[in-house]
Amino acid sequence: MRRAPVRRPGGVVASGVAAGVVVAGLTGTVALAALVGSPGTVDATTAPAAAAPVLQGAGADIANDVAARPDVETLACRRDGGQHWRVRARATNPTGHPVSYRLALRIAGTDGDVVGRAAVETAVVPARGATELRTRVPVSRVVEKASCIFVAIDRVNTTG
Repeated sequence: MRRAPVRRPGGVVASGVAAGVVVAGLTGTVALAALVGSPGTVDATTAPAAAAPVLQGAGADIANDVAARPDVETLACRRDGGQHWRVRARATNPTGHPVSYRLALRIAGTDGDVVGRAAVETAVVPARGATELRTRVPVSRVVEKASCIFVAIDRVNTTG
């Protein structure tokens, strides 16, 4: 198994053993990562297709295009009052045609429980261009520390 450190919110670097959930978009990181049993631990790896979880809640209908994962980078993941988290990300279009992105976002506490879910769509991103997106996600319970994770990323060709 290939192991690499992954930047966590607040600049902490962590690594651990893969758990079989494929996620991406941790703060400052463009990597595939897996949440693991011990709180706050991640590992840059890929999980077998058979282990892919069933996505539930907001964004459950979003296709997971593995090739589009490097296109989306989480820039900020911050608590906003008691019941919300603010997420800022950048989508960079590496293709030669305009695209948009559909994203399934999860807010996970350090215990691994998902406390917030959102579906986010970008405006059209021009060929080889980029756009920044911001969203505010309500959470089911207050958490002091969390990870903002894009669990599905779909690059949509916008040329007819």
